[in-house]
Amino acid sequence: MSVKELLDMTTTFIREKVYWRAIVKDKNIVGNENNIWGFGIYDSPNPDVNDNRYCLELNHCGIDNDKTLITLLMNPSETFPCENDNSNIDDTILNVMKIAKALGIMSVIVLNTIPIINSKKELALKSLNKQKQRYNEMFVNGFLKHCDKENTIFLAAWGADKNINSFNKYSQIINTYFKDKIYAFSINKDMTPTHPSGFNNAKINAFLEKPELIPIKQINDDLTVII
Repeated sequence: MSVKELLDMTTTFIREKVYWRAIVKDKNIVGNENNIWGFGIYDSPNPDVNDNRYCLELNHCGIDNDKTLITLLMNPSETFPCENDNSNIDDTILNVMKIAKALGIMSVIVLNTIPIINSKKELALKSLNKQKQRYNEMFVNGFLKHCDKENTIFLAAWGADKNINSFNKYSQIINTYFKDKIYAFSINKDMTPTHPSGFNNAKINAFLEKPELIPIKQINDDLTVII
């Protein structure tokens, strides 16, 4: 099931107008002149901080295959569309794109446990709209259950500084529907999967030098993992 098919199914229930906005990056930001294109699904035609994003799908122009990497992070940070084909893409998303490129994966789908756009998670949690959160949960649950699994892997990447209440409702779904397809690019000392933020660029670079994912057997309720 595609993002559009799932969104169409979801919006029959949530009855909210959503806006598809193109995300394009025309600079050589991930190596080998691989530009990025895709879209975000927002609740505003001109999304900004404290609006909501339900999904982000980005693709590498230089890779042509059916492979997809899905990741679930906490709240969207500031990746926004722009009219001049030079959209703002934050460091976390760029790092996920670098991981996918190193693995020869064309498409990346980023879902979030809460939809409000804010790089500061404390402010995001305070500003969260309960109805928007319910819409987001419906979309994430539906997507994880119904997306095509044949050519898809799930990248666990919520980090040590996670919010258990926002993530653990999805752990069983991921364990069930992505069995034998859950990976991390790095594991922290506390057995949580490393977050791909700019603060972890050293671990990102180490992975890029030797791009081998770590298979995860199970996600525990406390969001640690068994490898």
